[in-house]
Amino acid sequence: MSGSIDNKDFGESLVEILQSIKNNVAFPPKIQQRIVSILTAALDERSISENELDIAPTNHTHTLSLIQINTSIDDGKKYEKPLFLIGTSLAECIPPIHKAREPTNNDDICRAYNKLSEAFERYRTTSENKDWPLSADAGSKRKKSTLLGVDCGAAPGGWTKYLIEQTPCTEVYSIDPGKLSEFVLSIPSVHHLQMTGEMAIPHLSEALKARDSLISIWVSDMCVHELAQQVDMFLRAKKAGIFQSNAGFVLTIKCNIGHAKERYDELTENEVRRLKETGAKDLMVLHLFSNRMGERTVIGSME
Repeated sequence: MSGSIDNKDFGESLVEILQSIKNNVAFPPKIQQRIVSILTAALDERSISENELDIAPTNHTHTLSLIQINTSIDDGKKYEKPLFLIGTSLAECIPPIHKAREPTNNDDICRAYNKLSEAFERYRTTSENKDWPLSADAGSKRKKSTLLGVDCGAAPGGWTKYLIEQTPCTEVYSIDPGKLSEFVLSIPSVHHLQMTGEMAIPHLSEALKARDSLISIWVSDMCVHELAQQVDMFLRAKKAGIFQSNAGFVLTIKCNIGHAKERYDELTENEVRRLKETGAKDLMVLHLFSNRMGERTVIGSME
């Protein structure tokens, strides 16, 4: 793809697309063709026509990078219009090691870590819930009081690692019958309950009573066979009385029924309704970059 951009409508069209991503109207892979369409329409006569372009990530020849520059500046003012950087590179420029390297346990941790990081950052920047337990000074290393977190479905440990490193959580109970990575297990403030969630909740309840503490945040990306199981587990923990007031939560709703975005959204809304009926508030539903097509991430707090 070559050519120069000389089209006033291009920026406005691009802003519209990026805004749709921010508001979770579309998932990035589904808007690739729209971006290519407005880009080719904005390029001059030297450019490749749109009908000669094919989006095929498994056999692509070029990579298109599109980045929005932060609209705020040091003095607190904002630019009148967003600034974007757009560039292309040959696929051959990607180091071969990144194409051929087999996934490792550490890769799984990094992917999970970044997934929860995106959930936290997007909630912090767009939610009006300023009292969310872990939103203020979340990256502070000065953890003055005991804040306990639960990572349900923790293996191999990416979400646990994020809670320990990037939030005020001083300890995390990691629930999973599978194994955590040796690195995560080596963290002194991580307690691995190597069992199912159903079995872990009674154990967790007893442990919290013994130390006169409650859970500040519950995060769960556990594998489930039935869509409702994610919320079922969370509400079972709530019924056990292990949450402090206004405890935060992050849940991955995994829709295994249907093939359309509208159906996934409908099923997720049913789970959101269940949460609201039991006291959940300040809810936000996100489709994270790392979510599968049928996954939605629900964030909020529980009264």
